[in-house]
Amino acid sequence: MRIEGLIQAVMRKEGGFVDHPADRGGATNLGITQATLSVYLGRKATLTDITTLKPEVAREIYSIS
Repeated sequence: MRIEGLIQAVMRKEGGFVDHPADRGGATNLGITQATLSVYLGRKATLTDITTLKPEVAREIYSIS
């Protein structure tokens, strides 16, 4: 499977925004954690940053990870 197919599969499975207290990963959107987004942005990602994460940005993060 090509990388784009893998990325699409992960994004479908992970879905949208989740911030469940039992999830050690914390706030997550499209499978991207707030910590991972912080690294990508070069600053601490806000809750707004993670909730408004666009699929195009998630794809870019997946492709460089």
